[in-house]
Amino acid sequence: MDWHWIALALAVAWGLQALLTYRQIAEYRRTLRQLCGSCREGYLGVGVQRRRLGAGAVVLLLADPSGRVMDGRVLSGVSVLARFRPLVAWNGHAAADVVAQVVALPRPSAVDLAAAEAARQILLRMGHPGVGSALTTSSREEAP
Repeated sequence: MDWHWIALALAVAWGLQALLTYRQIAEYRRTLRQLCGSCREGYLGVGVQRRRLGAGAVVLLLADPSGRVMDGRVLSGVSVLARFRPLVAWNGHAAADVVAQVVALPRPSAVDLAAAEAARQILLRMGHPGVGSALTTSSREEAP
């Protein structure tokens, strides 16, 4: 096979990846606008959990002024084809409860850790004292 075809195939693959990445960024912005437009008062938290191997997650949580989660979205997977889906598991829970419940899990998923990070951001924006640093699997394993 001629090396020109290999270079062309690599260029096409790179262009396709760039196009799909742009599409995913546009989806993120659209979802963010939807969440922010649905509530004039409250707090938005964004949690990101990256994994070396396996699927990572991005979680957007919207909380009312009292810190109760009203809506959520999750983007999970290893592909640029992934889309945001509704995340209703934490609806109605206080942001502090989300963090506490995830910390209590023996092996939380990437989605759970991202949700806890989003809830922690909400608590920080609300001015809650004593909210710890980002929840990561390495910091969780070192805790007693």
